Amino acid sequence: MRYPKEDITGDQAIVHTEITSERDPQPAMVDYHLLHKDGDWKAYDIVIEGVSLVNNYRTQFNTIILKDSYAGLVKQMRTKLAQEQAVPDKG
Repeated sequence: MRYPKEDITGDQAIVHTEITSERDPQPAMVDYHLLHKDGDWKAYDIVIEGVSLVNNYRTQFNTIILKDSYAGLVKQMRTKLAQEQAVPDKG
């Protein structure tokens, strides 16, 4: 893992990261978007190879809301959470 660059503007920062492995010498590019809040840096988005986690979730949520409703989105999220909580810890 390498951290070749960081960009800081006010209370926001982007930490550019390159992740390499022995199997694939081409590095994977991961950018961590951070916000300085309450005296600490907190990640609010991760962009992997140009794909934003936040935008990905936003697109999925909007699709569900358009097909069903906001209540349908909340119901799906609660169902998913209940399913994950019901799975025993494998650690």
